Amino acid sequence: MNLSFFKIKLEISYLLLSFLAIIVIAEVFNNFLWCISAVVIHELGHIIPMCMFGYRPEKIKFSLFEISITDNTRQKRSFWQNFFIILFGP
Repeated sequence: MNLSFFKIKLEISYLLLSFLAIIVIAEVFNNFLWCISAVVIHELGHIIPMCMFGYRPEKIKFSLFEISITDNTRQKRSFWQNFFIILFGP
């Protein structure tokens, strides 16, 4: 499933959506919600400094086992900007 949010392409895999449906049916959604919240906060830790430096990710892909951020401006940034973006995630 493809969406767009603030000119950033979001891609969500159908396998993830199916897994979410199974979790809701099995009534273990609360535990899964805590795990997803931790992953989203971690990734926002990378995205926020990218936006602070003026670089937006081009695409964010959500799949069952990973979230990947596509960013083609990594080579344009300085070493310290990249270091800060990487460090800010954890």
